[in-house]
Amino acid sequence: MSITSIIAEYNPFHFGHKFHIERTKTLSGGAPVVAVMSPNFVQRGDFALVPKAVRTAAALQGGCDLVLELPTPYALSSAGNFAAAAVGLINSLSVCTHLSFGSECADISLLQEVARALETPECKERFRVHIDAGRSFADAQGRALGDISPDFSAVYGAPNNLLGIAYLRAIQQQGAALTPMTIAREGAQHHDMLAAGTFASASALREKALAGEDISAYLPGYTLPFIADASRCDLAIVSYLKRLSKDDFAKLPDCAEGFSNRLFKAVQNEYTFKAICSKAKTKRYAHARIRRSLLCLYLGIDGNMASLPVPYVRVLGFNAAGQQILRQIKAHCPLPILTKPAHAKKLTGCARELFDAEVLATTLYQLACPSPENMRSEWQYTPVVMP
Repeated sequence: MSITSIIAEYNPFHFGHKFHIERTKTLSGGAPVVAVMSPNFVQRGDFALVPKAVRTAAALQGGCDLVLELPTPYALSSAGNFAAAAVGLINSLSVCTHLSFGSECADISLLQEVARALETPECKERFRVHIDAGRSFADAQGRALGDISPDFSAVYGAPNNLLGIAYLRAIQQQGAALTPMTIAREGAQHHDMLAAGTFASASALREKALAGEDISAYLPGYTLPFIADASRCDLAIVSYLKRLSKDDFAKLPDCAEGFSNRLFKAVQNEYTFKAICSKAKTKRYAHARIRRSLLCLYLGIDGNMASLPVPYVRVLGFNAAGQQILRQIKAHCPLPILTKPAHAKKLTGCARELFDAEVLATTLYQLACPSPENMRSEWQYTPVVMP
């Protein structure tokens, strides 16, 4: 039986996401969908707009059958590490046959060609030239591809294409038994601030929601019970960062000495999270990378936590079809399956360290919520169950 996987954040879950799931099911002949979703912190280096339980319920209502968690240290990684961890987790389930993702290009053959080009010695050499010239990682890769083919550079420059290419590279590098498929992104594009019909970008919806605007018209049949606003944690984040030493900054994931020193100096000289990020920003260091690094410091995530494959499968929610898939996973997957908090108590070593990091991340995420005392902790979380 075919089972399709999707890697997502659903921050928030909107009509574009619902369209992607529905289109995926149509093209796969109705195959069930397993989503691997970021938890309460997301890859752009931010607090999720609403908690993972709300986004899990929306994903199940929107067509997903089983929702699994990508732990926070992986979710707060670069696009390449984020993709590698998620693809590795999906492959370890031993039941998924396909990976579906949205893209501006919608040409899987061209995207695979770009992914292969990035692995060639010529592209890697050109990448190093552009990195040494002070370009950001993504810009350097785009320019390196442009040196090989202008068509490659144009494809790589679109944000959904970029993440899709990262998925394809991860499949290639890991030899994952996943057939990729891509769905054309409809309506507003990734960073567009204006809605196209009912398909608005997640960026636009987050901005509107944080400004107090009603975005329910763009959400398929559910409402946001409350909004998690990172600004509520500004003082807590900055005061914690100011207590850290240069050595603490040097322990960050994927962090060269020059970058860690720049972050340290920005923290010493500024007094809001936004100002620190702006101070540290250069042509080479993008805002998202800076935000991710600073949040990793705040959450106590060091460079080792996301260096190994995801060591367990955390179930966030499922419906009847998802429950059947979960039975198959339990029969074939070598990893521990966490369907209730008590299962985490049996974890050992790096797996337990990772779960403890998730506990702390959720505790600190609660501070961004309007009524933190009403939000469940990790030790209280049970999967969302739909008919």
